[in-house]
Amino acid sequence: MRGIDGRTASLVGRLRAAGRGRLLWCAGGSVAGVGAVATALVLTLNAFAATPVGTQIPVGEYPNYLAVAGGSLYVDFGGAQTVTPISSATGKSGKPVLVGVGPSGMVVAGGTLYVASYNDNTVTPISITTGRPGAPIPAGRCPKALAVAGGTLYAADSRDCAGPVGGDGTVTPISIGTGKPGTPIAVGKVPVALAVADGILYAADRGGNTVTPISIATGKPGTPIAVGEEPVALAVADGILYTANCGSNTVTPISIATGKPDTPIAVGKEPLALAVADGILYAANYGSNTVTPITIATGHSGTPIPVGSGPSALAVAGRTLYVANHDGGTVTAFKIG
Repeated sequence: MRGIDGRTASLVGRLRAAGRGRLLWCAGGSVAGVGAVATALVLTLNAFAATPVGTQIPVGEYPNYLAVAGGSLYVDFGGAQTVTPISSATGKSGKPVLVGVGPSGMVVAGGTLYVASYNDNTVTPISITTGRPGAPIPAGRCPKALAVAGGTLYAADSRDCAGPVGGDGTVTPISIGTGKPGTPIAVGKVPVALAVADGILYAADRGGNTVTPISIATGKPGTPIAVGEEPVALAVADGILYTANCGSNTVTPISIATGKPDTPIAVGKEPLALAVADGILYAANYGSNTVTPITIATGHSGTPIPVGSGPSALAVAGRTLYVANHDGGTVTAFKIG
């Protein structure tokens, strides 16, 4: 029996993204009035899905992003206002922590978990020790991703949320010590991912198909680097910056020393997230329900690993890789290395 083709799988992702889903999708925008169609398509598509590896941890509807800190895996949800801690040892969920509307990117620094709230234009700090949230910190318009360098927290302001939004995207530097935002840095059309390496902050511009290097010392952006279509995730390993190109189903390696991109690596459909562990780069393929392992030394991709429905985020803790399955409401956990 013939399964659903790639175009239908891609459509499912965009339908589910309309109002409930992950804040980092391939192009397609919002789709109104398609809830019943989306549900039917997802149920049909799931009938053809391969059995996922590892342990499946139920976490609730539409998990978006992951972070690891203090013996816990943190999960945030695009359709809620919470972040849920999950014990890495037991797999049991703790008490959800209230954050802003539309939690998106997360980053850990100095005993604090920072959570970007896409619809509130803020970042919420959460004490990892107590689990208590602090006062929201003002960020730019529609923050989607976070990164830390030195004593500064950076927020990628995508400016692509609902409502009147003018101008291009920016990155807002925020002093961790004072909680005060600095002057936004212009970085292209729709910045949606950040990474730090060798004194440079990199911002992936989904709208311009580029990655912009920003000097952390001066705050000045450099010449954008052309990559694949719709870069939505970044990772760094062994002097290489990797971009997950959701629109072209590839990962582009970029030399940090020269700023030059190398030959793109083919992965699954709609890669949305990247993670690195033990010489392997992992790419979460939302449209394929798989994770592709790539050997960093050779650039060769291995056999795709079946996970849950709509993998949208990755995190590594020790010898375990965690995968947030957006459409399945689960986190897949399996051993690596």
